[in-house]
Amino acid sequence: MKSRRGVGPVVLAVMVAGLLGIVGSASAQQRFDWTQAKGTEIRFLAVRSWFTDLFKEKLPEFEKLTGIKVVLEDFPTEPYRQKIAVEMAARNRTIDLMNTGTSFEGRRFSTSGWYADLNPLIKDPTATSPEWDVGDFIESVWKAQQLGGQHVAVPLQVVTQVLFYRKDLFNAAGIKPPTTLAELEEAAKRLHRPPDVFGFVGRGRKTQSPYTWAHWLYAYGGSWLTPDGKPAVASPAGIAALTQYARLLRNYADPGVADTGPIDVQTLFAQGRAAMLLDSNAWSGIFSDPQNSKIVGKWAVVPAPPGPAGATYELWAWSISIPAFSEKKRAAWLFIQWATSKEMQRILHLRDFPMPRKSLWDDPVWKAKVDPSWHHAAMVQFQTAKVIGHPQVVAAPEVIDMVGIAINGAIAGKDPKAELEAAARKIGEILEKSEPKGR
Repeated sequence: MKSRRGVGPVVLAVMVAGLLGIVGSASAQQRFDWTQAKGTEIRFLAVRSWFTDLFKEKLPEFEKLTGIKVVLEDFPTEPYRQKIAVEMAARNRTIDLMNTGTSFEGRRFSTSGWYADLNPLIKDPTATSPEWDVGDFIESVWKAQQLGGQHVAVPLQVVTQVLFYRKDLFNAAGIKPPTTLAELEEAAKRLHRPPDVFGFVGRGRKTQSPYTWAHWLYAYGGSWLTPDGKPAVASPAGIAALTQYARLLRNYADPGVADTGPIDVQTLFAQGRAAMLLDSNAWSGIFSDPQNSKIVGKWAVVPAPPGPAGATYELWAWSISIPAFSEKKRAAWLFIQWATSKEMQRILHLRDFPMPRKSLWDDPVWKAKVDPSWHHAAMVQFQTAKVIGHPQVVAAPEVIDMVGIAINGAIAGKDPKAELEAAARKIGEILEKSEPKGR
C-alpha cells in the first residue's frame, strides 16, 4: 500500500469542514438534536490505539457539538482487558463507554449481561442521526457485533488476515505467489536464506499463535468446537493444520519464533527479513512507510491461501459498546455516532488504517492511491469473513492458552497429535466449568 501521510490543503479543508458539522448540512442539523444530552459527563474506558489517539485529539470538537464532557481513560491491550472484565463483573455504573472485541470476549460479556442492546437506540430517530448511515457498514463486520439477539457494539476498524509476500524475491526466483497452503510451504523452502531472509514468519507466542493458526485450522476443515460445543482442536483436521503450521515455523521462520508476537513478525517483514507473512491487512501502511519499512514498493498481497478444505477468512474488529449498567446511555450513544461517523473514519482510512465503512473502500480517488493487490484481497475476504481467530466461548483466554501451549510444543518438535489431545482434555475441563448449560 502506498504511503499517504500527506493530505492536500483542499482535502484537509473538506475534512475539517465535515468534522465541524459532523452530521453534514444545516438542514440535517435542524432535523437532529446533537445537544439533547448537554451538560452530561460520560466516562470512556478504552484500549490504547490509533483510533483512541484520534478521539483524544478531536474531543474538543465533540464537546463543542454536543455539550457533553468526555473523560477518556486508555490502557494497553492486556491490562485493558483485565480491567474492563473486573469493572463489568462489579457492575460499575460509572463507565458509559468501553472498547470490545466481540470475537474475543463477546460471548463472556453477552452471556453475563454486560452489554447494553443498541438496537432501541439505532431504531430511534430522536437518538440516531439520519446522517450516520447504518447501511454503510460492511455487512460481515456489522453482523459480527450481534450476539444473543442483540446488537452490542459498533465497529471502529475492520481487519482480516491476508498473505503479504515479497514480489521482488518471488520474481527473482521465478515463482508465482502461493494459491494454496502447500504452495506457500514450497515457496518458503525455496526463498529461505537465513539469517538474511526467512521463508515465512508467523506468530509463535503462546497467547498469539492460535490467532494465526486458526486460518490453518479452518483451511484444513477443522474448527474450535464441535456442533455440540465440545473441543474439536484435536480432530484429524486440527492435527494436520498444526503439523504444517509448526513445520513452517520450525523450518523457515526466525530462531526466536517460539516467542514471536504481532510486533515481532511485523518488524521482520518491514525490515526485509521475511519472504512471506500471513497476518493483519491493517499493517500495509507500515510496510509502505519509508520511515518504518525497507521494502516500500517491493511487496504485494494475495488472499490467504486455501488448504484442502478451502479457505475461511478471519474477521477481527475493535469496537465500541455501552455497558448495560451505564445510566447515561443516550449521551454515550451520541459519542458512538460521532466516533464512527464517515468523517471521523475517513481521517483514519486516509492514514492507512482500514475502516469498516463501504463508502470509504469504494471511493475512486482513494482506490487510485492504494496497492491494487492489497485492495482486491481485502475486499474479496471481507465479503465472507467470519470470526474464527478466537474460540467463541466464555473462557476464550484460557482456551487460547491451552492451544498456544500445544503450538509451542509442536514448534519445538513434539508430536502435534499428542500436544493437541492434551490441549483438548484441558479445554474440555475449562468448558465444563465455564460454559452455560444448554449452550
